[in-house]
Amino acid sequence: MDYKIITTTEDFDSLKPDWERIENQSNNLTYFSTFKYAKGKWDILKNYDKYKLCIFCVIFSNVVVGIAPLMLVRMKNKFFSWNSLQFLASCDYADFIIDEQCQVRTKVIYKQLFDAIFAHKDLWDELDLDHIPYTSNLIYYLFCSQYNKKLYYFIENPYIEMSKIVLDNTINKAKIPEKTIQYSNRLKKFTNYELIVTNENCLSMFAPIHIAEKEYWHKKGLKQRHSLFEDKERNEVLNNLFNLGNTLSYYLKDTISNKIIIYNCGYLYKNIFYSLNTGFEPEYAGYGAGKIIYYEILKENLLHPLWNVLDAGTGRYPWKFEWATGFNLLYRLYIINPNCLKLKGWQKLRNIKRDIMNE
Repeated sequence: MDYKIITTTEDFDSLKPDWERIENQSNNLTYFSTFKYAKGKWDILKNYDKYKLCIFCVIFSNVVVGIAPLMLVRMKNKFFSWNSLQFLASCDYADFIIDEQCQVRTKVIYKQLFDAIFAHKDLWDELDLDHIPYTSNLIYYLFCSQYNKKLYYFIENPYIEMSKIVLDNTINKAKIPEKTIQYSNRLKKFTNYELIVTNENCLSMFAPIHIAEKEYWHKKGLKQRHSLFEDKERNEVLNNLFNLGNTLSYYLKDTISNKIIIYNCGYLYKNIFYSLNTGFEPEYAGYGAGKIIYYEILKENLLHPLWNVLDAGTGRYPWKFEWATGFNLLYRLYIINPNCLKLKGWQKLRNIKRDIMNE
């Protein structure tokens, strides 16, 4: 068994057959672990100097059996800069791609990947792998490994299973959050809204709405709210990914003014709708649009099924959990290179500051 490190776009392209062969075997990987998603993201990130490919591959009998899809990110603060080794497809879920049908035990493949990563500590100052789902075999390996104490609980992703909210071929009223139907009836009287469903890239329509919502929350005192569409790099990445397909968008349209009231957009893959982003037009702030759009999406999917699960994505917002039938736990593996003394010292100061604030 051997390994190689992919650092060029050309070699990344040549990895496509092996990557897709493994991903097609797996029932456990999300859309964010597909070659299509990773390559779609890299096609934009490669234009920025702060990113460098660093994909580790394990090879057995001349066949790729394990892939750690990583990249080096040049990070900086007011005092210094450092190299962070992260998932290439940093997103709501992230994982290693392992051939579980080969003759080698998965534990051995994971070990080989991490041995390779640590054999090249000269490349990175920190290993920061987040959004690893608790259902991943990678998590089980890490819990049983020497990296156990460097594995931390990160956040949760709530989801809605259609099978658990349907009763007698309709949405179970007991599962509908309080006042949702009243909000819907009130908004219909005001606008007679309609739900639009599309696979087209609508981000250019959604961006000004999300930015306006951010400004609305700022006026309400929530200065920490931001809009992903104001970041040039992230905006380019999202548009490239949405142009590749596998996307799904819902939005409520005011039939009088033709304005978009609220939208919810994301990716569709293997009977799961991965909700990426939602935003509402501030002039409709008092109409409970967040409750309404989930209600309308679920009713629409009951009539014309496109997916079995709606994954609401990262973000601990109460409105996501109102509908949730469950949630996925996500973990983070964080290790500072022992040779990077400046980063170790800075992290120690941050921990002291955090502890003081929590007292």
